[in-house]
Amino acid sequence: MGRRSGTETAFAILRAFVQRRRRRQAELAGDLGLTVAGLRKHLLTMRELMPLDDRREHPDVFWEVPRSWHPAGLLLDGADVARLVRVLSRAPRTKERDRLIERVVRSEPRAAPSPNVRADALAPEEEAVLDVVEDSLRMQLPLRMRYFSATRGDDGWRHVSVARVKPGPPARFIAYCHRANELRWFRVGNIGAGTLDRELRYRAVAGDLVDAFERESVNSYRANAAAMNAETPSCVAFVVRAPEARWCARNLPTGATCETLRDGSIRVTASALGLVPLARFVVGLGDAATCESEDLKRMVRQIARCVLGRRRRGRAIGWANVQREVSSVKVSRCVARNCYVRQQVSQGTEMLFGGAMIGCTSR
Repeated sequence: MGRRSGTETAFAILRAFVQRRRRRQAELAGDLGLTVAGLRKHLLTMRELMPLDDRREHPDVFWEVPRSWHPAGLLLDGADVARLVRVLSRAPRTKERDRLIERVVRSEPRAAPSPNVRADALAPEEEAVLDVVEDSLRMQLPLRMRYFSATRGDDGWRHVSVARVKPGPPARFIAYCHRANELRWFRVGNIGAGTLDRELRYRAVAGDLVDAFERESVNSYRANAAAMNAETPSCVAFVVRAPEARWCARNLPTGATCETLRDGSIRVTASALGLVPLARFVVGLGDAATCESEDLKRMVRQIARCVLGRRRRGRAIGWANVQREVSSVKVSRCVARNCYVRQQVSQGTEMLFGGAMIGCTSR
């Protein structure tokens, strides 16, 4: 009888486990015409390609595969197929996601998702490059990308080592920038083109450092820690009164946390490195918020003055609906952003932003 090739042996082992999920090692060796040592050598090699597990039950050794395993793929029952479609339906809409849902539903029509469950769609430019961003992380290869910088207003080529991907939408990722030599946030939609660079060394960052970087971010923004004043506190805080606190607690910027106080108000804290987006959020709360941190109060005041300065130069603010001069003092609520405006004809207009009163001359 001729000698069996390695490929034939592998197929014989696969067939044996399709027929029965749990096999005794000595019995399987006899069925395949192999020595126990020879069979074990094959099984250890195949374990890198399939979920094989060995268990010792003296005096025997058993090999087994999960019930859901199949050499052609994964076996799912009807309930798991329905759960899979449900999870896919919640994922950001992409052509690939829709194709997978269609393929699964074709084999199990009862799992079809409701057309009224509609996740947000990834922008076309995000969908086009998200795979290569994820491949950089999965394959531990640097990403060479043409990236548009909103700060500089132009795009240029740079290398990054992707450390974490946030699918969104909008899709963002944390990466070690080879040019700046530090972790930074990037938006997938700002990538004009991207390829993996197999010649350059991937710069891995420890997971706890990436976790800390994300914790110190607010709405995917984190300032350069080296540029911060040494006297700057590690976190900033503000208080939101009731009843506005109930809405605010459920709509905080990512990275901010809150605690409920005895009077129903909440105290919100966040990293000082996320000061800018946090201050913008506080501005939108109007006098429902009171800044506790001086750094946050200064940033709120600066943002408010910039907006009011634009108004004085004749350009519309849009969200601050400042009323015309009237003959008496009154208070009116700007519904759009909960900003309160106190108007006085003789003294001009004053605005309250996050507990910091800003004055400007009414024109």
